[in-house]
Amino acid sequence: MPVLGICYGMQTMAQQLRGRVTPADHREIGYALRFLPTSDPEALTLVLGVVYRTICRHLIDQAGLSRATGAAGAVTLVQRFGSALNLDVHFHMLFLDGVYRADGTDPPVFRPVAAPGANELQQLVEQIAARVGQVLERRGLIERDIENAWLSSGAEPGPLDDMLGQSITSRIAVGPRAGQKLFTLQTVAPRLQGLEGDPNGAA
Repeated sequence: MPVLGICYGMQTMAQQLRGRVTPADHREIGYALRFLPTSDPEALTLVLGVVYRTICRHLIDQAGLSRATGAAGAVTLVQRFGSALNLDVHFHMLFLDGVYRADGTDPPVFRPVAAPGANELQQLVEQIAARVGQVLERRGLIERDIENAWLSSGAEPGPLDDMLGQSITSRIAVGPRAGQKLFTLQTVAPRLQGLEGDPNGAA
């Protein structure tokens, strides 16, 4: 069973596998940190590396091992769109629910790790958000203050930046309705067909 799932599909899988899904107190990813991975493959690679290493380090620590003696593993699918086909790069990550102990001489031994609690998950998410911001800032891709992050002023604008930005925020990019929010269809209960009270009846 995965220890941590990122995205709604992974949350559903976690619940079906008797895991627990808990919400964070606030959204950690702002516009600048959502825009960069969609337009810059290097930034996407950096962000994925930070997320992977942070979760692996957490699992290894929980197993009572070090990076020299423990190894975690994951499979990641990078999805570039959301449920409304809007631009929304995110990761589907499946982590082992434990760590392999390997000293280089004996065969590896799997050491299970207990599922994290709500506070533990919150701390992990905050660590990931902070480290992603630090890495992107060191590379000169974003600038930050205490509360906000924005794209670096020295960044070279791309020809599709405006359209990317509209798609990220679920807005119409071109035409007479440019800038307006997309209309979202919600799930509606099926209407009865045919005879009243008989959903299988013929009209």
